[in-house]
Amino acid sequence: MGNLTVSVKRRYYPDGGKMVVADVTGSSSYATGGDSYTNAQFDLAILGPDAIVDSGTPGYVLVPDLANKKIKYFKGAAGLLVEETAAVNLSAVTGRVVAFGENPNI
Repeated sequence: MGNLTVSVKRRYYPDGGKMVVADVTGSSSYATGGDSYTNAQFDLAILGPDAIVDSGTPGYVLVPDLANKKIKYFKGAAGLLVEETAAVNLSAVTGRVVAFGENPNI
């Protein structure tokens, strides 16, 4: 399994928490089970349970696996969610995500 590339675009601090808007790019060695990430990549101490909200990636749905610190890519067909993408190069697939977490500065 590969590692995600994360590029933080904006940071917000609502009600003592932290919200990060970031672009994530899949790895060139994606395998079933997801690409790994670290909380630090999102500039967050701890990702909350609603960490990844929306990808906006055409043709893909990004689903967080918070317990294992992975993001899984699912591929749709005819507007329906089909199944997790198997071993594939996702290095050209970038999606925008919103991550919520604890503000490490409070």
